[in-house]
Amino acid sequence: MHAKLNLGEVYKTADVELNGKHIGTKICPPYCFDVTNFLLQGENKLKIDVTNTLAKSVGNNDFDRAMAQEPSGLIGPITFYIRVYKEH
Repeated sequence: MHAKLNLGEVYKTADVELNGKHIGTKICPPYCFDVTNFLLQGENKLKIDVTNTLAKSVGNNDFDRAMAQEPSGLIGPITFYIRVYKEH
């Protein structure tokens, strides 16, 4: 079996845990993680922490407020890809 987690669009940093084990941290696309060795049979617990940049907190002037704001957070879509290999 091979399993991959794809978070889709994320702004900006994603930190992923599966079943209490740290899977990894990504700071730029693609936000994909190999979860093969962490996936359990039955129920699994997925935790995703997303951290934004400080740009929104420091941009407190008239020029910055007039600029278009980029999205923030986990936009997704979140998908799991699981491939099961059959034995011959």
